[in-house]
Amino acid sequence: MDTLHTGRVALALQRLFEEADEADRALEPCVAAGAPILAENAFDQDDNAYLAYVRDPANGYVSQTVPVSPGRGNEFTVYTR
Repeated sequence: MDTLHTGRVALALQRLFEEADEADRALEPCVAAGAPILAENAFDQDDNAYLAYVRDPANGYVSQTVPVSPGRGNEFTVYTR
């Protein structure tokens, strides 16, 4: 991932791969409060660290799956801090 040098992120789009939760945490210092994040390929599995992270209100997010087809969807998240 490229380093963000200036400004605040107002919108983030990301594809969910194994390191998505790490990428999200790396972006957090640059994400503006209220910024929407749309994560593609949000599979609702027990071992999905990204979904577990953004669905935990203690981490500063409000998150909801937008279903695309059975077992597959996108995760719409808003950063609240």
